Amino acid sequence: MDIDLSFVKANENVPMTSRDRQSFSQLINFMNEESNKVDGTRIAQLLAQARVDEIETAKEAFSNIDRSASSGTGHRRIPGLTFTEETDLKSLEKYYDFLRDKYSRLQDNAATKYTMKEKRTEMLQFFEQKLSDLDKDREQRLALRKTNITLSTIKINSNSSEDFLINAIYESSHMFPKSEQDNDDDVEGETLYYKEAGMLLDHIEIFMNLIVKGNYKEASYVAACSPKGVLRNMETLLKFKALKQSFNEDISPWLCHCKVLAETAREAPFIPNKIISLECAKAACSKNHIKFLYKWIAEERLTCFDEMAQLAERLNAVDLAEFIYRKANGHYEVASYLLQADKLI
Repeated sequence: MDIDLSFVKANENVPMTSRDRQSFSQLINFMNEESNKVDGTRIAQLLAQARVDEIETAKEAFSNIDRSASSGTGHRRIPGLTFTEETDLKSLEKYYDFLRDKYSRLQDNAATKYTMKEKRTEMLQFFEQKLSDLDKDREQRLALRKTNITLSTIKINSNSSEDFLINAIYESSHMFPKSEQDNDDDVEGETLYYKEAGMLLDHIEIFMNLIVKGNYKEASYVAACSPKGVLRNMETLLKFKALKQSFNEDISPWLCHCKVLAETAREAPFIPNKIISLECAKAACSKNHIKFLYKWIAEERLTCFDEMAQLAERLNAVDLAEFIYRKANGHYEVASYLLQADKLI
């Protein structure tokens, strides 16, 4: 590659000598020789690559220029408006009112329909806390409801037992009235009256425990032998009547208690009244054990009256009905039976 040195001229202030010209010519010759040794195509490629890199660097630098910092010169279009509307003052005022209304609606929506992230998080935590409190209240209400049901059940049972005790005490209260001498017989702060009442309640408690355990026969004897006959009443009889017969028992608890009442009537002594006697007769007749009724009437262990005789009459036990009428002084009925049997002289 030849280098053109025609433009090289001596500086006016520093003129070139012949020696300098000779040295410079040798340098030029050396460079030309070295250039000839190198392939010109390779240099052209390097120069082209250098130009491409320079162009890319310039583009990158141009793209990184911050245009926001530049002064806003020139015309900028308004979105949604034509060029004519942009230059019309009324159109611009109308567009300004539209933007102002839209901004106002956005503020209202932000205040009423939307919440900030911090506020939403706070409300979510508050809501979760309320749900937790509601769950605790629900569990507490369920626990209170279960307790209420339990207490109601206990109260019902206790009321039944309480009514049972009160009726028993009232019916037998005439047997152990409180006397004036009780005030003189205090032993360790208790009168004889309260001692008797305590013994009575203990006896009733034993009876109730036997009923709960299912020992109906033992409970019948405890009731029949109760102090002063406090458990030989209609309430006790109805309690046995409501019990179910077990598979290993020959007779029902109702009939068993009636049998015990009748068998211990003379020894107690506590002859059943008309109501209890009629229940005993019904128990014997309903379970096809009328032989018990024959025995009880013959041994005078029940109170005889007309209704009992009518019960025996419905079972075609005419001789038993006639005997009961005789005991109840039902002379008209006895005469009627004798006429039917042709025994009246």
